[in-house]
Amino acid sequence: MSRKKLKPDFNPEALMREQIDAVSDFFGEPYDDREDRREDQPSLRVTAEHFRLSILKTRKILITAGKYSVAQSRLVQKLYGEGKTVPEIMALTELSRASVHSYLPYEKTVYNMKERSVGADRIARWRKRHREQKE
Repeated sequence: MSRKKLKPDFNPEALMREQIDAVSDFFGEPYDDREDRREDQPSLRVTAEHFRLSILKTRKILITAGKYSVAQSRLVQKLYGEGKTVPEIMALTELSRASVHSYLPYEKTVYNMKERSVGADRIARWRKRHREQKE
């Protein structure tokens, strides 16, 4: 007999899709710096503030949804597609590691979603116990 699942209904892919859809719906029409954008559409900053996310995370979500494209993101994605590593892209573009990652779409799942995974819950419990033992 196998162990009972702690969160049997937890589906990270569905939660990720839900968050991506919510952010991209709020953001509106796709943004491409080669085209004019309507002034009544929310900016990246307004979208980030609305969802209480960082601008980097909001940009990454919109890039994953295919709704955000600027010269820098196209360059980073082109270099990554050519097989360049993140440190090589950092050297070529003079961007930080976080910035390079923020210009690439999510490959696995969105981090720090509203509902935590079983693994994230386990790590939080361990950290709490570890802090309490130190005190």
